[in-house]
Amino acid sequence: MNLIEVINQLEIDGAKWEEMYKASHKENESLKAQVEALSKERDSAFEKMIKAQTDMWKLTNEYEEYAKLLVDELNEVVGIAAVHGWKSSRAEEGYRMRQKIQELKNKNNG
Repeated sequence: MNLIEVINQLEIDGAKWEEMYKASHKENESLKAQVEALSKERDSAFEKMIKAQTDMWKLTNEYEEYAKLLVDELNEVVGIAAVHGWKSSRAEEGYRMRQKIQELKNKNNG
């Protein structure tokens, strides 16, 4: 191969390398856009999860307040009912349920 042929071949090879570089750059830009889109989706999902957890916490607190109100109401009536012979048939079940609720609260807070 003479010098002119070598130079021509180098120009051809250089053009191929340039095309490969441009293609690689376009692919990198495409991947970058995909990563950005996935990051936005992840952030949105994370925000929805946080909101759902916050809403569940609020709901749980409201149920606890409601249960306290019912307990207070029942405590006002129990004394009178006991005088008239009433005895709870669900006390054991109530103790068991409150214990289970407390265990779940401790599990989620720990």
